[in-house]
Amino acid sequence: MAAIKKKLTFAGAVIILLLAVVIFVFIPTAGGASASPLVFGEWDGTPVEYVQDSFMIRQAQNISAQYQAAGIQVNDRMFYAILRQAYESAVLRLAILDDMRNARYEPTDREINRTLIRQYYTDENGRYSDTLYNNTDEYTKMSRRKLVQEELTAARYFYDCLGDPEGFFGLKTSVNEEAFLREMITPQRSFSYVTFDSSDYPDSEVVRFGEENAELFAALDLSLISFDDESEAARVHGQIAAGETTFAEAEAAYSTRRGTDGTGKLLNRMRKDVNTLFPDAADLEAVLSLGEGEISAPLASGASFLVVRCDGPQQPADFSDAETVRTVRDYMERNERGTIEDYVMLLAENFSDDAAAQGFDAALAEYSRTKSETSAFGINYGNSQALPPVDAGNEILVAAADSEEFFRTAFSIQEGDVSRPVMLNNGAIILTLSNTSQLDPGTADLYLQQFAGGVRQWDLQAIAEMYFSSSKFKDNFDLTYLRSFMGNLS
Repeated sequence: MAAIKKKLTFAGAVIILLLAVVIFVFIPTAGGASASPLVFGEWDGTPVEYVQDSFMIRQAQNISAQYQAAGIQVNDRMFYAILRQAYESAVLRLAILDDMRNARYEPTDREINRTLIRQYYTDENGRYSDTLYNNTDEYTKMSRRKLVQEELTAARYFYDCLGDPEGFFGLKTSVNEEAFLREMITPQRSFSYVTFDSSDYPDSEVVRFGEENAELFAALDLSLISFDDESEAARVHGQIAAGETTFAEAEAAYSTRRGTDGTGKLLNRMRKDVNTLFPDAADLEAVLSLGEGEISAPLASGASFLVVRCDGPQQPADFSDAETVRTVRDYMERNERGTIEDYVMLLAENFSDDAAAQGFDAALAEYSRTKSETSAFGINYGNSQALPPVDAGNEILVAAADSEEFFRTAFSIQEGDVSRPVMLNNGAIILTLSNTSQLDPGTADLYLQQFAGGVRQWDLQAIAEMYFSSSKFKDNFDLTYLRSFMGNLS
């Protein structure tokens, strides 16, 4: 439980970090910046600069501090990521201030003065200090006032859109929503389960399909000359037809040899592969109708043009050969998944019926299956990172989080019940309830806080995407970074 709380606390810190990218704070001026500005981009003609006392510099320092507070080591390799976040924050700030000016919003002098006093002119006892104020030069006073005015304007935007600390503005959380989420999180359930998948489809059924569709797996004896240019293919075909060159000579001189060996022989020779090579029905028929030694006109195949020669009669597939059976199975898994899934589902339904009648463990023995166990989890459709994850100990359960039917089935069965099969990817899963447990209230509260932070972050991302997709935004970050920090580019 302590590990879960540590994980949630860390995740919450990361969300706070992400929020810090666009929620602007007052921090000291960073040192070490370039005396001349580096321009990484612009918003509606206003440059986003990396220069002494710029917002981008201050925000980079702030993000670094947030990383360190979250327990993340800041090193040279992270400099790009930190600078990118600071840059995006600076772009958003310019865009938001632009919109707020267009909306004719300005903070009051009282708000500005109160913030200035609290931020810069308060003594160690928390009282206004005439000394601090009088000892500050006029340029610094003006700079601070301008900064505070801009930050209050930006804060007003986010308070109106996302809410303020007092909860008077922006997004609100319904008590019903919180109760609903808590019911999703806890109680949690763990299950015993068994799976059936495409590997349970017997070779005998594979062979039967192969025999019923034997023409797909017959091997054709073909040679190809492949060209990238249609006119060249026509020219060379004309030379072969006129007897000016042989097929073998043309193949050696001109073929790109895509899909052929060193002599032009087609590598993937089964009819199913030839069908794919020639998607046009007329072209395919032209190839299939060739007699031994006959040569086709140039035929289109993807981006290539092929001249085809029939070298001999087709050979039927040997379905007693293990490699042929594997080939047929691979074909079925790609093109006949429904047939396999129907068989797997029928097998799983028979198991479910037998397990309900004689017990889960008895059915396991009868079917020679192995029982698996999940860890405890709640309802988390889509496996949101802000809620407890669905157990993914088995590959088939990776798809469970995206299956409404899985959750409906898993959280409706009672103790002693055996579920009906649920298809997940290429497999079917049958569940029986092992245990129901309550998540401790403190951990549940942490998840709810994390979810609330996640919602806020998703809304922040939507705001950011709105501005970053605007025609007013000109992005030159990567090129400027490479030229300025990774060496000169020609």
